[in-house]
Amino acid sequence: TKAAAVDPAAPVEEVEYAGSGDEVAEAGTRMASWDGPPTKKRHNGDTYYLAFILEGERFAIGDSAEFHGEEGDGEMLARMENMWEDCCGVMWIELIWYMQPEDLHCGRLATHGARELFETNRADETEVASVKRKVKVMARKDFDVLDGAGQEDADTYFCRYHYDSRTKKVLPLLTSV
Repeated sequence: TKAAAVDPAAPVEEVEYAGSGDEVAEAGTRMASWDGPPTKKRHNGDTYYLAFILEGERFAIGDSAEFHGEEGDGEMLARMENMWEDCCGVMWIELIWYMQPEDLHCGRLATHGARELFETNRADETEVASVKRKVKVMARKDFDVLDGAGQEDADTYFCRYHYDSRTKKVLPLLTSV
């Protein structure tokens, strides 16, 4: 079962993708297509890819983005882990969600950076149509070398910890040490 990470009543969810990865899907002004050949095809009809183009912007496995959510959800940010087209022609993404410090069990602390995110163990699958915009999430050491304007960019964040929402433990990421 594919879990929707977004509000199914949102207009962007009305996107219908049809055909092979070579074709382009359109819903109003939102257009998406696969960028590059498929990497593998599964027996269930799913065809996997490394990247897609949405409204002229390229998104690849490992990229981070903001996703459409329900009213009042705030920013919903995640890293793309996998992408595929199902047997019905629908374009899907597997995500690993980020949390902002204020969403942790302990809330935002004085030691948390203004642009800090926490990687979580929460994964979802959602349609490509739910992508809102690309964001950049980097290791703290890379974020620290940015100039002031780079650190205040609304599309730039840093992540140095993994948060397990089940155990409420915070662990340093290997890329941050």
